[in-house]
Amino acid sequence: MRALRWLDAHFEESLLIFFLCLIACVSLLNILVRNLEFIPVLRWPEEFCRFCWIASVFFSLPYAIRNGGMLRVSILTDALPSRLRRRIDICIDLLTAVVMLLLALCAVGIVRSILASGETSPAMRWPMWAIYCTMPAGFFLATLRSLQQAFRQVNRRGRDVAAADEASPAAGQESSSRPAGGDA
Repeated sequence: MRALRWLDAHFEESLLIFFLCLIACVSLLNILVRNLEFIPVLRWPEEFCRFCWIASVFFSLPYAIRNGGMLRVSILTDALPSRLRRRIDICIDLLTAVVMLLLALCAVGIVRSILASGETSPAMRWPMWAIYCTMPAGFFLATLRSLQQAFRQVNRRGRDVAAADEASPAAGQESSSRPAGGDA
Protein backbone atom coordinates (compact mmCIF):
# COMPACT_ATOMS: atom_id res chain seq x y z
CA MET A 1 0.00 0.00 0.00
CA ARG A 2 2.87 2.34 0.82
CA ALA A 3 4.40 1.74 -2.65
CA LEU A 4 1.08 2.57 -4.33
CA ARG A 5 0.82 5.82 -2.37
CA TRP A 6 4.37 6.71 -3.37
CA LEU A 7 3.62 5.93 -7.04
CA ASP A 8 0.45 8.00 -6.84
CA ALA A 9 2.38 10.97 -5.55
CA HIS A 10 5.59 10.61 -7.60
CA PHE A 11 5.05 8.52 -10.76
CA GLU A 12 5.08 11.31 -13.34
CA GLU A 13 7.67 13.24 -11.37
CA SER A 14 9.98 10.20 -11.45
CA LEU A 15 9.49 9.79 -15.20
CA LEU A 16 10.26 13.46 -15.79
CA ILE A 17 13.41 13.27 -13.66
CA PHE A 18 14.46 10.10 -15.50
CA PHE A 19 14.04 11.75 -18.92
CA LEU A 20 15.84 14.90 -17.79
CA CYS A 21 18.78 12.83 -16.48
CA LEU A 22 18.90 10.88 -19.74
CA ILE A 23 18.94 14.11 -21.74
CA ALA A 24 21.71 15.56 -19.58
CA CYS A 25 23.88 12.41 -19.70
CA VAL A 26 23.48 11.84 -23.45
CA SER A 27 24.13 15.52 -24.21
CA LEU A 28 27.27 15.45 -22.07
CA LEU A 29 28.42 12.24 -23.77
CA ASN A 30 27.88 13.86 -27.15
CA ILE A 31 29.96 16.89 -26.15
CA LEU A 32 32.77 14.69 -24.82
CA VAL A 33 32.82 12.48 -27.91
CA ARG A 34 32.93 15.49 -30.23
CA ASN A 35 36.13 16.64 -28.54
CA LEU A 36 37.86 13.26 -28.66
CA GLU A 37 39.47 12.66 -32.02
CA PHE A 38 39.87 8.89 -31.69
CA ILE A 39 36.10 8.24 -31.24
CA PRO A 40 33.81 8.67 -34.24
CA VAL A 41 31.10 11.34 -33.99
CA LEU A 42 27.80 10.04 -32.62
CA ARG A 43 24.84 10.63 -34.90
CA TRP A 44 22.02 9.56 -32.57
CA PRO A 45 22.21 11.80 -29.43
CA GLU A 46 20.26 14.74 -30.87
CA GLU A 47 17.45 12.47 -32.01
CA PHE A 48 17.45 10.56 -28.72
CA CYS A 49 17.25 13.79 -26.70
CA ARG A 50 14.44 15.05 -28.92
CA PHE A 51 12.47 11.86 -28.20
CA CYS A 52 13.09 12.26 -24.46
CA TRP A 53 11.84 15.88 -24.62
CA ILE A 54 8.71 14.76 -26.43
CA ALA A 55 8.05 12.07 -23.83
CA SER A 56 8.59 14.56 -21.01
CA VAL A 57 6.03 16.91 -22.58
CA PHE A 58 3.34 14.24 -22.64
CA PHE A 59 4.12 13.04 -19.11
CA SER A 60 4.20 16.57 -17.72
CA LEU A 61 0.49 16.94 -18.57
CA PRO A 62 -0.73 14.41 -15.97
CA TYR A 63 1.86 15.81 -13.55
CA ALA A 64 0.36 19.29 -13.93
CA ILE A 65 -3.16 17.94 -13.47
CA ARG A 66 -2.13 15.95 -10.39
CA ASN A 67 -0.51 18.98 -8.75
CA GLY A 68 -3.19 21.49 -9.74
CA GLY A 69 -0.88 23.30 -12.12
CA MET A 70 -3.22 23.44 -15.10
CA LEU A 71 -3.81 26.90 -16.46
CA ARG A 72 -7.22 28.23 -15.42
CA VAL A 73 -8.88 31.59 -15.54
CA SER A 74 -10.53 31.63 -12.15
CA ILE A 75 -11.62 35.22 -11.75
CA LEU A 76 -15.30 34.25 -11.97
CA THR A 77 -15.13 31.10 -9.87
CA ASP A 78 -13.16 32.86 -7.14
CA ALA A 79 -16.12 35.19 -6.62
CA LEU A 80 -18.54 32.29 -6.14
CA PRO A 81 -19.44 30.63 -2.83
CA SER A 82 -17.17 27.70 -1.96
CA ARG A 83 -19.88 25.06 -2.42
CA LEU A 84 -20.67 26.24 -5.97
CA ARG A 85 -16.98 26.69 -6.74
CA ARG A 86 -16.30 23.09 -5.72
CA ARG A 87 -19.10 21.85 -7.99
CA ILE A 88 -17.70 23.82 -10.90
CA ASP A 89 -14.23 22.41 -10.18
CA ILE A 90 -15.67 18.90 -10.28
CA CYS A 91 -17.33 19.66 -13.63
CA ILE A 92 -14.07 21.09 -14.98
CA ASP A 93 -12.14 18.00 -13.85
CA LEU A 94 -14.70 15.71 -15.49
CA LEU A 95 -14.65 17.76 -18.70
CA THR A 96 -10.86 17.64 -18.68
CA ALA A 97 -11.04 13.85 -18.30
CA VAL A 98 -13.37 13.58 -21.30
CA VAL A 99 -11.14 15.80 -23.46
CA MET A 100 -8.01 13.87 -22.43
CA LEU A 101 -9.75 10.58 -23.22
CA LEU A 102 -10.73 11.85 -26.67
CA LEU A 103 -7.16 13.00 -27.29
CA ALA A 104 -5.87 9.60 -26.12
CA LEU A 105 -8.18 7.77 -28.51
CA CYS A 106 -7.08 10.01 -31.38
CA ALA A 107 -3.45 9.40 -30.41
CA VAL A 108 -4.05 5.63 -30.51
CA GLY A 109 -5.26 6.08 -34.11
CA ILE A 110 -2.10 8.00 -34.96
CA VAL A 111 0.09 5.28 -33.41
CA ARG A 112 -1.80 2.63 -35.40
CA SER A 113 -1.25 4.45 -38.68
CA ILE A 114 2.46 4.89 -37.92
CA LEU A 115 2.69 1.21 -36.98
CA ALA A 116 1.10 0.27 -40.30
CA SER A 117 3.55 2.49 -42.20
CA GLY A 118 6.60 0.78 -40.68
CA GLU A 119 8.37 4.13 -40.32
CA THR A 120 11.65 4.22 -38.39
CA SER A 121 13.68 7.07 -36.96
CA PRO A 122 16.50 8.31 -39.22
CA ALA A 123 19.49 8.05 -36.89
CA MET A 124 18.65 5.32 -34.40
CA ARG A 125 16.40 3.24 -36.66
CA TRP A 126 13.84 2.84 -33.85
CA PRO A 127 10.26 2.14 -34.88
CA MET A 128 8.42 5.47 -34.73
CA TRP A 129 5.26 3.89 -33.31
CA ALA A 130 7.24 3.15 -30.13
CA ILE A 131 8.22 6.82 -29.84
CA TYR A 132 4.66 7.96 -30.50
CA CYS A 133 3.30 5.65 -27.77
CA THR A 134 4.19 8.31 -25.21
CA MET A 135 1.38 10.41 -26.66
CA PRO A 136 -1.58 8.10 -25.81
CA ALA A 137 0.14 7.03 -22.59
CA GLY A 138 0.38 10.64 -21.42
CA PHE A 139 -3.22 11.39 -22.42
CA PHE A 140 -4.57 8.24 -20.74
CA LEU A 141 -2.65 9.06 -17.58
CA ALA A 142 -3.99 12.63 -17.76
CA THR A 143 -7.51 11.16 -18.02
CA LEU A 144 -6.91 9.09 -14.88
CA ARG A 145 -5.43 12.06 -13.02
CA SER A 146 -8.41 14.26 -13.98
CA LEU A 147 -10.84 11.63 -12.71
CA GLN A 148 -8.75 11.32 -9.57
CA GLN A 149 -8.92 15.08 -9.02
CA ALA A 150 -12.71 15.05 -9.47
CA PHE A 151 -12.98 12.16 -7.01
CA ARG A 152 -10.84 14.05 -4.49
CA GLN A 153 -13.09 17.11 -4.88
CA VAL A 154 -16.17 14.97 -4.21
CA ASN A 155 -14.53 13.33 -1.19
CA ARG A 156 -13.33 16.67 0.15
CA ARG A 157 -16.86 18.00 -0.14
CA GLY A 158 -18.12 14.98 1.80
CA ARG A 159 -15.52 15.50 4.51
CA ASP A 160 -16.32 19.23 4.69
CA VAL A 161 -20.05 18.50 5.07
CA ALA A 162 -19.35 15.87 7.74
CA ALA A 163 -17.09 18.28 9.60
CA ALA A 164 -19.75 20.99 9.42
CA ASP A 165 -22.39 18.56 10.73
CA GLU A 166 -20.13 17.61 13.63
CA ALA A 167 -19.42 21.25 14.40
CA SER A 168 -23.10 22.30 14.32
CA PRO A 169 -24.32 20.42 17.43
CA ALA A 170 -21.28 21.58 19.39
CA ALA A 171 -21.95 25.16 18.36
CA GLY A 172 -25.60 24.75 19.31
CA GLN A 173 -24.68 23.41 22.76
CA GLU A 174 -22.32 26.32 23.37
CA SER A 175 -24.97 28.87 22.49
CA SER A 176 -27.62 27.19 24.67
CA SER A 177 -25.28 27.07 27.67
CA ARG A 178 -24.71 30.83 27.56
CA PRO A 179 -26.99 33.05 29.61
CA ALA A 180 -29.88 34.62 27.73
CA GLY A 181 -28.95 38.12 28.81
CA GLY A 182 -25.68 38.13 26.85
CA ASP A 183 -22.94 39.53 29.10
CA ALA A 184 -23.37 38.27 32.62
